[in-house]
Amino acid sequence: CGYTLHKYQGLAILVKIMEHMTGHYHIYVDLDRTIINTTQWLREIAETLAQLYPAQVTAREFLAAQPRYMLRPKTNPTAPTYVLAAQLAVLGLDAASVIEQLEQTPLADGHLQYPGVAQMLRALSDYGTVQILTYGDPITPHCKARLCPAVRALVAQQGGQVIITTLQDKAQWLRRAAAANPGQTIYLIDDKPVAVAFAPEPDPPIRCVQIDHTGQLTPRSINWRSGDWPICHTLAQATNIIQGDIEYAMHQSNHPRSRLGDTAPARHQDDRKMHAAAG
Repeated sequence: CGYTLHKYQGLAILVKIMEHMTGHYHIYVDLDRTIINTTQWLREIAETLAQLYPAQVTAREFLAAQPRYMLRPKTNPTAPTYVLAAQLAVLGLDAASVIEQLEQTPLADGHLQYPGVAQMLRALSDYGTVQILTYGDPITPHCKARLCPAVRALVAQQGGQVIITTLQDKAQWLRRAAAANPGQTIYLIDDKPVAVAFAPEPDPPIRCVQIDHTGQLTPRSINWRSGDWPICHTLAQATNIIQGDIEYAMHQSNHPRSRLGDTAPARHQDDRKMHAAAG
């Protein structure tokens, strides 16, 4: 009887931890230059289309014409975005059919993904809902996502709406998401400094991690409360930053005297600095 009671107590604790992990965290990951090498995608899609549709497409002309198909949405006119479907339509090609054909080519073998994408998406999905939040029209990002095996695996595993496209400023989009989910912490991994739009606050509901695959930016330690945001060079580092922050929050929830504004235990401080450093 004692063993059974102990077992059920243990299960209750586990359920509570899992509810905390999956119910309070929503993790968004950018697509362009975060998950997929967009510059390489633009070049290789032109080359592949020229092979698939030689009567309609030449790689050089397709690449040269891409700037003519940039959309400047009224919601964000200073941020133009390339619309693949518009360029395909001028050539007499249907975007949906083309994307299906592209999925059968080597473009979909994963080489357009940055290193660590699959591991990142698998690891972060243990902590809550992971979705791809990308700026662009509804079709172009889906083409890119369908050429990434790791994203296809996330769609199969998680179901529902995994890929979110928006033509609005991401900071505004995230503010609305935070307002609709009070008490939850939202994370974003993005190659752009989205965090500059958020004012410092003691317990920020939106926490951005900037990924720089070029290695040009100097890595920066985590300090969301002061208005700074972590910068890292690998997706593994970005994953560790978010994992460390969530686990630190779980530690605090188990120690009521600890507060987010107070000094973190030494072990967690070391972990957080280590996770944010370039490795």
